Amino acid sequence: MEDSVVLASTVDQDIAAPMVGAFYRVEGGKVSPKARFGIRSDDHDALAAEVTGQTDGFKADLIWSDDIFAIASLGRRGLLMPRSWGLEPEFPDSMRAADRTWRAFACTARVIMINTDLVADLAPQPGSIDDLVNPLWAKRCGIALPTTGSSASIHWGIIASKRGVDETARWYERVSANAVMMRSDAQVASAVARGELDWGITGSNNAIVGVDEGKPVRILFPDQAPQSMGTVRIPLVVAVLKDADHPVAGARFADYLVSPDTEDRLAMSDAANIPISRLATIRPRILGSEVIRWADVDYEAASTAFEKLKVRWPTTGGHLIYLFR
Repeated sequence: MEDSVVLASTVDQDIAAPMVGAFYRVEGGKVSPKARFGIRSDDHDALAAEVTGQTDGFKADLIWSDDIFAIASLGRRGLLMPRSWGLEPEFPDSMRAADRTWRAFACTARVIMINTDLVADLAPQPGSIDDLVNPLWAKRCGIALPTTGSSASIHWGIIASKRGVDETARWYERVSANAVMMRSDAQVASAVARGELDWGITGSNNAIVGVDEGKPVRILFPDQAPQSMGTVRIPLVVAVLKDADHPVAGARFADYLVSPDTEDRLAMSDAANIPISRLATIRPRILGSEVIRWADVDYEAASTAFEKLKVRWPTTGGHLIYLFR
């Protein structure tokens, strides 16, 4: 048995480090995990070089990421190892790679966060991402720019995969004219909590902060109408590197990360992640008692669509051109 393993993580240390320690304990101290946390995922070339040891000698056995597009990019480069994940019956096909190189777990959701002091219960309520272009909410709603933060980028890529790149580029023009475009999901959530916006689209991990702090906010899951696409989930993802120095220990660590036990721990965390496995027992507080209809997403197709969509930004908002130079 290999006695060490190296993890590369784009996930922040405060979230990922406890799982590294838990894996060490589960293995009875026989496998010593090393980790690099908070690796940037927006530059896929740089990410590939870093995890394969080309940058500074750091070489990973597995990668844990909150950016499924970055993992898809590593897969297209042939850097990931196909493997059996021991999937349970009825595990969603969309939450694992068709070539078995990666598996998703512990999602956040793209939610509507409402300021209840500004939007009364009996007043018109936003219920869809398309309310971002509704003149009723002109400059009173917000969303993060599609170029900043993995969750916002993934959401825009998913929209492009559903509606087409050209239509999504045109829709972006309408959104940017009607909504307030902010630099991050966290800024959107803070603006809603402070009453600077009536509502916004943000990540559930950011929205739950306002709830936990007792702010006048409420969380809605968008696009639940029968003909709507459903609420989008953004999963965490893990994969073993193809040329891992410790492939056996890397596989054991990967299996631990995607286990129902880990999903339960993340469901109880500050982020209130949403488990994928039906064997997970903890219902995160973000869900309450309602039944959510989730969007059916092809993340590989969404990743490809986003790469095409990026080329269109210079014609869909001049203020974004500098972000892609």
